[in-house]
Amino acid sequence: MTLVLEILVSVLSVAGAFCVLSVAVGFFRQRDALSQLNSLGPATAIGLPLVSIAAFLGWILVDGFDWALLVKTVATVCALVLVSSVASNTLGRAIYLAGGRLDPRTAPNDLAEEPERLLGPDDVR
Repeated sequence: MTLVLEILVSVLSVAGAFCVLSVAVGFFRQRDALSQLNSLGPATAIGLPLVSIAAFLGWILVDGFDWALLVKTVATVCALVLVSSVASNTLGRAIYLAGGRLDPRTAPNDLAEEPERLLGPDDVR
């Protein structure tokens, strides 16, 4: 059982590290700041959770099972997945609204379009 757990820790660690490395290489190949930010998503949503799970399983090998560590790991993985999407969206809007250079081939560009005005109670259709 220990050998299987060691192999699982190794595979998860290497997979997570490879995901982060491939995202880092792709980051420098993007054309604009918005695309660079978009390329960071897989690292925070896939790579880092894999490394966190591998670390948890590694601690189990060394110190045995601990409920507190399990709760911390589950909270960490959930936070990485949830926060990365919200942070990417917020940072992307900030880059765009701050005047960050966008590649002309970027499509669709919903932020460049005027939003439809909502009708108020005094507006007549």
